[in-house]
Amino acid sequence: MNAQLPNITWPTQLREAGPTTDPSIVLVGEATIAGTEFVVTAIRINQYQTGPDYNEAVRMRLYERTIANAVDIADFLMDIADFTLVPLECGTYLLWMVPAEVE
Repeated sequence: MNAQLPNITWPTQLREAGPTTDPSIVLVGEATIAGTEFVVTAIRINQYQTGPDYNEAVRMRLYERTIANAVDIADFLMDIADFTLVPLECGTYLLWMVPAEVE
């Protein structure tokens, strides 16, 4: 039996959401599947260390204050599953999607 896919709307671009000194380390956008809102998040990955691609000129404390949640999710995903990195214009990224928060 085949299942019909619901309507999916992907973001046409992701916006920078990292700290002001390295805004492209985290990118975000919105997607909709069958009327349900999702948040697409991407974190720039250092392919050789299999971890976030931190800019050495930025203090680690700033990353810890601004993107710790995204780093935790990326670490978790890379630990539990095979993953594919996506090359984007501003680097190589790990992407994931979660339901948007309901208010």
